[in-house]
Amino acid sequence: MRTFVERKKTAFLHAHAVQLLLWMWYPADYNEAVKLQIIPEYAILKRQRQTLFRTALPHQDGVRQMPGYTADTIGYYEKNAEKFIRDTASADMRSVREAFLAYIPEGGRILDLGCGSGRDSRAFLDAGYRVTSLDGSPALCRAAQLLTGQEVICSLFQEYRPEGLYDGIWACASLLHLSGEDLLYTVRKYAGALRSGGCFYMSFKKGDFSGERNGRFFTDLTKESLSDLLSQVNDLKTDSLFLTGDVRPGRVSEEWINVFAIKEEKE
Repeated sequence: MRTFVERKKTAFLHAHAVQLLLWMWYPADYNEAVKLQIIPEYAILKRQRQTLFRTALPHQDGVRQMPGYTADTIGYYEKNAEKFIRDTASADMRSVREAFLAYIPEGGRILDLGCGSGRDSRAFLDAGYRVTSLDGSPALCRAAQLLTGQEVICSLFQEYRPEGLYDGIWACASLLHLSGEDLLYTVRKYAGALRSGGCFYMSFKKGDFSGERNGRFFTDLTKESLSDLLSQVNDLKTDSLFLTGDVRPGRVSEEWINVFAIKEEKE
């Protein structure tokens, strides 16, 4: 059993997780002495990061074979993990997370499908939910592991075999990196991993583009094309389909298509 001091230290690290993660990635932004003076636990996380990044994360299925467009996208995140984390780790997704959690029973199981830096996984854990985090980029998995303090599964969406059933699946700006054919297959696959009444959240950039953009593959969707996609998934029905602006600084003009789809109860 952990001591009171250990519990307090863990609570402190969780409360400051995003800031500490950014400090791990961007030591040049802050004087080392200042960081050590303000947050002594910074030294602990620094040692943990050095250990994590020396250790390879195993893929669920061993050596992966992936489509060329996926390999290019994963390669982008491997090369640009630091920038991606800096751009997204503090993005405010609270309103959408709260709306999602309204569908999830207290303490329910959530699959964070494409967890990135681990920002939302950390928020769900702090709220008392059981979270499985998954991403295809080893660099982002390591960062998410540091932020959440638990194992992060490194696997492609198409390859991962869900264990058990989930009360909710959170796919925030992640499935948009799949081609149309892979997207339908993947949504059907994970819909099968939802409990009856479970919620599947997805978000996509608004548009009708499909292809490589700035080093990554994207499938943009409209309300109509997303509705058409979901109509091809048995037992998954749209409950709420809505637009949001981009929450990252300087990108408020960009629009996103969001959906809460519910697994129908079987009679």
